[in-house]
Amino acid sequence: MSSGGRASSAQMKQEKKDYYEVLGLARSASAADVKKAYYRLAMQYHPDSGSGGDKDKFALINEANEVLGDEKKRRIYDRFGEEGLRASDQGIDPEMMNQGFVFQGGDSGLDEIFESFFGGRQARGAKSPNPQMRKTPGEDVRHQLMLDFREVAQVVEKELSVNCPVECAICAGSGKKSGSKVIRCTNCNGTGQRISGSMFMQVATTCERCQGSGAMFESPCTSCFGDGRSMGTRNVSIRVPAGVDNDHVLKVARKGAAGYHGGHPGDLYVKIMVREDEYFHRSGADLHVVAPITFAQAALGGKTTVHTLSGEEEVEIPGGTQPDEYFHR
Repeated sequence: MSSGGRASSAQMKQEKKDYYEVLGLARSASAADVKKAYYRLAMQYHPDSGSGGDKDKFALINEANEVLGDEKKRRIYDRFGEEGLRASDQGIDPEMMNQGFVFQGGDSGLDEIFESFFGGRQARGAKSPNPQMRKTPGEDVRHQLMLDFREVAQVVEKELSVNCPVECAICAGSGKKSGSKVIRCTNCNGTGQRISGSMFMQVATTCERCQGSGAMFESPCTSCFGDGRSMGTRNVSIRVPAGVDNDHVLKVARKGAAGYHGGHPGDLYVKIMVREDEYFHRSGADLHVVAPITFAQAALGGKTTVHTLSGEEEVEIPGGTQPDEYFHR
C-alpha cells in the first residue's frame, strides 16, 4: 500500500458544469430556446419565488445563461469548454491550449506568464485602493409588433408592453440597501480575478461576483441581489411611419433591458409584422386590388365598384378589357 499521499486525478480537476444540462437543453438548441429556458427556470428557482426558491441553483442558471445566451461565449464553450472561456476572458486565444500552451506548475512560472500577458505580478494580485461598482449597460431587446395592412397606410402610434429586466423598484437601480458602502469583493479579495485550475494548468478569470471591478456592496439589495434590476414589464410608446414594410425593424434607443448598478439601458428593436388583407396586396410602393367583373362588362365596358383605403370607389371599365389586366389610378 502506497503512503506517498499522491492526489488523485479527480481531486486535481476542477468540478465541471454542463451549462446545457443546467438549462435542460440539447446542444442544438436555438438562441430562442436558451432564452425561453432561462426565463422559465429563473422564475422557478428565484429565491423570492417561495418554497421552490434555491439561491445556489438560481446563480448557476444565471451563469449558464450568460454563456449560452452570448453567441461568442457559446461558440468558445462548445469548442473548448470552461477552460476556453477562462482563457478568452483574459485575452488568450483558446486555440493556444490545443497547441500545448499550458501554465506549468510553480509560482515563478506563473509570474512570468502573467507578466507577459497581463502586465506583471501586480496585474494578477493588485487590490483596488478605492473599489467602485462597475456600471454595466443593459442588453438590447427584440420585440415583434403585428399590425393590420390598413394600419400601416398611415402613421400609427402604439403602446408596447415589453418583458425584460427593468430597474429594481426597491433600490431604484442602485443594487444596494440605503446607506450601504462599497467594499472590496470578498470572493477575489479586491483583485477582480480568480485563479483556477490544476497544478499543471492555471488560468486567471474575471471574478463572477464583482465582474472584475474588485468591489461589492456591503449590504446588497435583497430584491435584486445587488444587480440593480429585476424581471418586469417596460411600457414603451412608438411611432410607426406610414408605408412601413413587412419585417421592417424600428430601433428605440435606451428602451431595452435595464443596466447593472445604474448602467444605461440597452436598445429596443421592434420588428413590424403586417397581416395580409382580404382585398389589398402590396408590390413595393404600389397598392393592388382585385375587381371581379362580368363577361359583358369586359367586352362592352361599364362601371364597377372597387375597394380603396379611403372607402369604395366607382371605376370605369373600357370595352375589350382582358382578364388580369391592370388599370392605374
